[in-house]
Order: sequence, then structure tokens, then C-alpha cells
Amino acid sequence: MLLGLKTELRIRSPKLKVALAKHAGTARHAWNWGLALTKKLLAHNQANPDDKLKFPTAIDLHLLLVKMVKPQRQWYYEVSKCGNPDEAQESRCIHINLAKQYHPLGTHAVYWCC
Repeated sequence: MLLGLKTELRIRSPKLKVALAKHAGTARHAWNWGLALTKKLLAHNQANPDDKLKFPTAIDLHLLLVKMVKPQRQWYYEVSKCGNPDEAQESRCIHINLAKQYHPLGTHAVYWCC
């Protein structure tokens, strides 16, 4: 049997809401960039069976992202893991709440944060 759990974060701090949206947007952009790259690679390999290119690993994709995409899009650095320590402390409650995925309140819980 497959069970799913719903967790809702109710963020009170407007700064934290903006930070979460930036993180989600950057992650989505990175995902879409990697997906487009791999689709192009698969299309190339399908069109040229004699001249196939190696499929990139996750590490290869990360290195390409850092070398090709990040220099062109400086907003990637706004959501870097190596950011301001104060902001990291402020967002600490999110990680604590996400760690409470298995909770005694059933399949739906609301966590208040900051």
C-alpha cells in the first residue's frame, strides 16, 4: 500500500517567503536546464546512432551548470548555500519542520515558522 503525507508550511516572515520562492525558482530553472540538455543529447544520439555522445552524470551536469549557466545568471548566487549566516539561521526552522515529516497529527499537519 502506498501512503502519502501532506505537510503545509505557513511562513509568517515575508523575507522568508521571498527566499523560499527564490530557492524554488532557481531549482526549477536548474532542473529545466538539465532536462533540456539531456533531451537534446538523446535526440542527437537517436539521429546519429554511429556518433553517440556519452550521457552526463549528475556530477557532469552540475559542473556544466556551474561553468556555463551561473556566470550568465548572477541571481543563482543569491540563493547559494554559502550565503549570509544570519539568513541560514533564519531559515533553520524550515529544515526542522521538514524533518518532522512523520508526525503524530495524522497525514496532514501545519507547522508555523518564524
